[in-house]
Parts: sequence; structure tokens; C-alpha cells
Amino acid sequence: MTEPEKIRTLLATLADPPGELTGAPLARVLTIAHGIRRRRRIRSVVVAAVLVVAVAVPVAVFGTHASQPRPPLAPVPAPTAYPSTGPGTVAALATGDWSSLPAAPIAPRSADATVWTGRELIRWGGIDSKDGRLLGDGAAYDAATNRWQLLPPSPLGPRDDTASVWTGTAMFIWGGTTFAADGARYDPRTHQWRRLPPAPLPARVGAHAVWTGREVLVLGGTFAIPGPTTSPAGGFPESSDGAAYDPATNRWRSLPSLPIRPGYELYRLDAFAAGDAVYALATSRHMGQRGSAGVIQFAQDVWRCTDSCAQWLPEPSNVRLAGSRGPLWTGQEIVVPAGSAFLGVPVPAPVGTHGWRMRPGAGGWREMAHGPIDDSPHVSVWTGGALVGVDTQGRAAAWDPVADRWTRLPDAPRRVDNGATIVWTGSQILILDPHGNMLRFGG
Repeated sequence: MTEPEKIRTLLATLADPPGELTGAPLARVLTIAHGIRRRRRIRSVVVAAVLVVAVAVPVAVFGTHASQPRPPLAPVPAPTAYPSTGPGTVAALATGDWSSLPAAPIAPRSADATVWTGRELIRWGGIDSKDGRLLGDGAAYDAATNRWQLLPPSPLGPRDDTASVWTGTAMFIWGGTTFAADGARYDPRTHQWRRLPPAPLPARVGAHAVWTGREVLVLGGTFAIPGPTTSPAGGFPESSDGAAYDPATNRWRSLPSLPIRPGYELYRLDAFAAGDAVYALATSRHMGQRGSAGVIQFAQDVWRCTDSCAQWLPEPSNVRLAGSRGPLWTGQEIVVPAGSAFLGVPVPAPVGTHGWRMRPGAGGWREMAHGPIDDSPHVSVWTGGALVGVDTQGRAAAWDPVADRWTRLPDAPRRVDNGATIVWTGSQILILDPHGNMLRFGG
């Protein structure tokens, strides 16, 4: 039984009444869930510490502000400026087909740093999918020539779960599971690496990197110190601080921390650029008390910053946002694909779930139509004219934002791992999974 299946079984069979879990089953849920989030690189002694903390909680009730009555959604008209022709539209994708691509000349891996440059798919580092070793090599796939090329040796040591992003000219990498606070950038034009100056952040795992067009913002991540760092609610909270790196000056500056609710800790963070703003979707949690029982409460807030990101401003949100691959920016809207539950881990979603869409400044979030793969784990990508998802069974579908309608696409020739990388090249979709398989879809 897979880890997500274990969680679903526990939630389905041990809740009494629905929404309440007791004793050791809760500990198993928290331990399995957090193990998935941290890419299975948490050492056994740390996992054991999480289990001890979780078992010590006699009763937990999963409460969330999202479960309270929500204000009505604002009536927001659907955008109509999306392209009606071109390779990224639903009509063009519906006639596409699949093909297999050559395997990379490096070991299959997961939790690696992967970026799309506009021409090449570059991947570096990660965990060896066969023996669990941390890796420090990389390769680049040229979509025009259909060939891979090894990257030169990096100045960084082997690691996974780094903060990584494409800046328009270079691949940015920082941090990772070697408790690292260093980083580097790789320029594919010169095939050269350059070390980054020291950042004003402690070492951490799984931080988020966002390119604003001028700076790389590094936000969140788990504060990494030698030894376990847990919380009263169990697990490893995310950091709420951040820093900005300017490639033009090769300098860092500190950012204000996210204004997490008093008494809460950050549990999950999704950060992304949307137009001239950066958004942070923050899921936080609080260990409270109900009688003699410990109570874990979850809440979700949306924050926004602009310009120099000198201040985080609250963004009204009346929905519970949960996406299997995080939010996507279409150029007009923020789209959150349907997927995992509010726990922030890839738990199989309940039947009938759907995604959400929001046009900044238009006044609110709206439901997306339920899609044919919304109820199963999947990866998603925006093509410029459609949202395309491919699930773990290889089923594919495309969502038309103007009609708010889904269309089934041809099935992939093999299963697609939920941890696969998926990118849109401008004319085709590339999918690279942790087992080294690579697929291409397009007209």
C-alpha cells in the first residue's frame, strides 16, 4: 500500500465522528504525511522524534477556518482574452499525440532542481531513485535537437529539495537537505557556474524560489539545524522569513516575514509570481486544547507583495485553496488545480473536488468546472491557452478557461508519477519522471 493510500485508509476508518482522530493513528498520519512533504530525506532519528511528539497528543480535531460559513463568491466574469488558436489551445491539444524521448545520461532522480529555459530542460541534484544517494550532477535536454548534454561540475555539494528557479538567463539554486546555506547559478550560454554570496538566511530545506523579473525571492522552507526541530503539533514547521537576491548586483537583502496568525505556525507555503505581484498562500496550524485533549486547527491566508516586497498585504480569500502542484499564473488569472486536501500533502482528493480561479483585482475566487482527473493525483501545466493535467494512470485532460470546460486528451503511453516534472515549451508538453522516463505530447 502506498503512503497516500495509508493516509486515506486511516482517515476513512478511524475518524469518529468525522474530522476526529485519536492516539497512535493520528501519529501515523502526521508522520507519513510529513515524510512525503520532505521527500523521504528525513533521517530515522528525526522521524522517530515526530512520532513521539504526535503520540503524546491524546486527541486531535482537524479544524480549519475554511470549514466555517464562507461569504458568497463575488460575481466575476470569465476572461475572454485567451487565444482561440495556436498550439496551446484545447482544440490543438485534442489532436496531439505522445512520444517517448531519450533518457538523460544521469541517474534517475527525484526532488531535483529542474527549470525550463525556453529552449532547454535543465535538471541538477536530487535523490537517486534507486539507492537514495544525494546527487550533485546534472544534464540539460535541448528540445530543438532532442539531445541531452552533461552539465559541468557544480561548486555545490550533493543535495536535494533546493530552492530553484529560472531567472531568464541562469538557473538559480540555493539551500537543500545537506543543511546548506549556500547556492550557485548556472548560465547555459557559457556552460559556467558561479557561486552566490552568503545569504541573510539560515540553512534550510525546501525553500521556495520566485523570479520577479528583477530579483529571486527565497521564501519559507524548513529551518535546518543538526538535529530534530519539531513543534507541539508534531512535524517540522516552515519558516516565515525570506530574502531577495539581485543577479545584476550579486547582492542579497532581507525580506519582511510573512504575518502568520498569532499562536499559529506555518505548515505549508505556496509562493509564485503573478503579474507585478508575488503571492504567498500560507496554510498555518495551531495546537490548542479542548478539555483534556489536544486540538490541531488549520487556517489559510493569502498574502501579496509588490515592487520591492517591503510589506506583505492581506489578499481577501473566501475559499480553501488546495492544489496538487500548487498555483499557476495564466497571465490573467491565478489558477489552483484540484488535488490534495488542506493538510498540504498528496492525499488522494475526495470525489467531486474542483480547482479555483481568481483574477487579481476582480474581487474574488470562483470554482472551476470539475475535471475528469481532478479526483486523482496528477501534474498540471499552463500552455498559454489551457490547463493540462496528466494523472498517475496516464489519463490526460485540458481545461478551456473561456468555456470553463474540460476535454479528454489521448492517454499517455505509461503511468505518470505524481512527482514528475511537467513543462510547456511553447509548442509541446514535456514530462520527466523520477524513474528517468521522458514523454512528449503535442501536435
